[in-house]
Amino acid sequence: GDPARARAAAARAAGAGGAGLVSYGLAGGLDPGLGAGAVVIAETVIDSAGRRFAVDARLRARVCARAREQGAVAGGAVYGADRPVTTAAAKAALFAASGAVALDMESHVVAAEAARSGLPFLVLRVILDPAHRAVPRAAVAALGSDGRLRLGAMASELARAPGEVASMIGLGLDWMRAGRVLRHRLAPLLHLDPFALA
Repeated sequence: GDPARARAAAARAAGAGGAGLVSYGLAGGLDPGLGAGAVVIAETVIDSAGRRFAVDARLRARVCARAREQGAVAGGAVYGADRPVTTAAAKAALFAASGAVALDMESHVVAAEAARSGLPFLVLRVILDPAHRAVPRAAVAALGSDGRLRLGAMASELARAPGEVASMIGLGLDWMRAGRVLRHRLAPLLHLDPFALA
């Protein structure tokens, strides 16, 4: 959830002689048809300036073929947000404006680094919070810039807004569902070394 950290990691990987870059992890849903746990293997990435970055089509086709052996895969675009998009209304507006099916805060910087370095890239994501689900302030506060959970910050937010407890429980259930898909469906695809499949 930190574009600056993602940019630095992508630059390190490219500079170390990596064969390609993969943006991998959880995403927010924009397309109302995608529920928690839906797999998105994007065709393009859109940044906030409207630039579009196409993933490597040949690699994507090979990875999609493997992923479809275990279930449905969504394509389309992933929107790269520079800050969290937390309300259902904001997600709906972004879906209408961009046509992207999902959003995250890393794929656009990984795509830009891949373009700068001349490397192929892929986007493998699992929907955590579907389009209809608002992300509670406590959840945003809980995620540190280093990617680790800040339980104290979450508890403070919940103390200020105890009405968010039910939303946090719903988000937690979605997180467990998405995490299982990430570990059991997508992680094995990375172990295949998709860049070696080309």
